[in-house]
Amino acid sequence: MTDHDDDHDRTAAPMVDEITDFEVLEIALRELCIEKGIFTAAEHRHMTEFAEQIGPTPAAHLVARAWIDPEYKELVLSDPLAASKEVGVDYATKEELFRRSDIVTIHVQLGDRSRGIVGAREIGLMKPTALLINTARGPIVDEKALIAALSERRIGGAGLDVFDVEPLPLDHPFRKMDNVVITPHLGYVSRQNYEHYFPDIVEDIRAFIDGKPVRVIAK
Repeated sequence: MTDHDDDHDRTAAPMVDEITDFEVLEIALRELCIEKGIFTAAEHRHMTEFAEQIGPTPAAHLVARAWIDPEYKELVLSDPLAASKEVGVDYATKEELFRRSDIVTIHVQLGDRSRGIVGAREIGLMKPTALLINTARGPIVDEKALIAALSERRIGGAGLDVFDVEPLPLDHPFRKMDNVVITPHLGYVSRQNYEHYFPDIVEDIRAFIDGKPVRVIAK
């Protein structure tokens, strides 16, 4: 998250306790999309529509409030247990999360710190009925450990869109398992996404040629 400019309007932050979860999320989306200039107004509308569909959640409130309120962000970072209690959600350690969850879904970037972050130990903590979903990157999960757990029916199943080797080899064990759903790194594909992707690509090119680039993430 980038720092606020000194002269940035922070009038929303002091009122955050007086507004609804969705209004907080909407403020955060507006700042991210329009005021920060990372996304266009059209993309902002698309994300707002999505937020309306899934509805407000305590976790969304916590994340959104941390985005727009620097002091609250410091609270979340320094005392996540207190922040979680404030919005009515349980704070769990990594071990508790794997032990208690019915579904564990992975959404982190692949890097030195996240490679193999879900290994035999974490999978071993999961319920025998629990599901593991990975739509992030294959190497985040220890593939050999997952294959072993699935083969021995120690977890309920897995949904995988990403793999250590892509395309997934024809003789890979995942292809033969009845407790695995696999997709060829296409989890992001939907009509709604493509309705935004291709017009945005054309808009990006035209704006760059005109010397007025849009969606500039880094300068």
